[in-house]
Amino acid sequence: MKPDLTERVFRALMGLYPREFRERFLDEMIEFFQARRIEQRYRYGARGSLRLWLHLVADVAINAPVQHMRAIGSGTARDIPWANPEYPRERHPMDTLKQDIRYALRTLMLHPGFTIVAAITLALGIGATTAIFSVVDAVLLRPLPWPDSERLVIVHGTRGEELTGGAAYLDYKDWREQSSAFESMGVIRGQSVNLTGTESPERLIGSFTTAGMLEMLGVTPVQGRLFRTEETEVATRQPVALITEALWKTRYGSRPDMLGSTMTLNGQAFTLVGIIPAGFVAPQFSPDVWMPIGYYPNRGDLDTRGRAGVQVFGKIKQTATVEAAQTELDGIAARLAAEYPTTNAGTGANVRPLKAELVGDSRTPLLVVL
Repeated sequence: MKPDLTERVFRALMGLYPREFRERFLDEMIEFFQARRIEQRYRYGARGSLRLWLHLVADVAINAPVQHMRAIGSGTARDIPWANPEYPRERHPMDTLKQDIRYALRTLMLHPGFTIVAAITLALGIGATTAIFSVVDAVLLRPLPWPDSERLVIVHGTRGEELTGGAAYLDYKDWREQSSAFESMGVIRGQSVNLTGTESPERLIGSFTTAGMLEMLGVTPVQGRLFRTEETEVATRQPVALITEALWKTRYGSRPDMLGSTMTLNGQAFTLVGIIPAGFVAPQFSPDVWMPIGYYPNRGDLDTRGRAGVQVFGKIKQTATVEAAQTELDGIAARLAAEYPTTNAGTGANVRPLKAELVGDSRTPLLVVL
């Protein structure tokens, strides 16, 4: 069969080799050329052809001078690698990777001190990065663990430009009754309580709250129910309580007859009406027992204006914004200041997204550390 153009070009390139070399290996080299040009990576398109000829020209440029030197020195041309029939075809990338890994391991074994330091450095770096990313993911990236968390806010009382660290309970009642930007509002006041009437008294973490607060945070009781409105108001309070599933299991051994039983808290009998699931996390802290705000021991925090004694939370309506809620509470605070100048002059309210409150000033340092 008459050779085509590419084969004739290849034969012309072979003319650069010594005559003795061509006489011995030309047929094998032609067969090698024909096999190589039909390989998948060389068959199609200008790029494949260019790649083929770059390889061929490079081989000739390297090996032809060597063969001429060997011919002059009476060397054997069969020593030339690519012309040898036993010369291996192009290596698989995995073979190269295996060789690189073996070489790296041998090098590291020759320098054990460097290897140990490098391994420790990598372990510390990866571990620290994983740890700080876990914190950033939990604090900055993920939503808060409550439904519609983007609408949850915390409302601080203010005096002048300063936050009072809470709010007056009577001011909260006016905000709740007069505002229209909030879907719901509630308060929490934490304080430890004494559990007595059992074999051994115990100090528990307590939380005094209003009806609707736990619903706002998406709580579904494991057993029983949550508080009703009349049970938590100061004027109509009723001695009912909720405990956590963890306390139910550890203190009471998961007794199935707990609902309706009484427990003595701060010297008063409370009827257990519900059990809060273990997976629930409350804002700021997680108590063992929940009681109506009307039973908060420091009554002055509940019936005295101008005394910041509770923490106020709210859920903004879907049709409202934090800015609209702030404007509305500013108006209510101005009316209260006019109505109660002795206690409310210079006081106000500060509405802040709950996530911003919990993250606080940690956002920038966390990102810098990450």
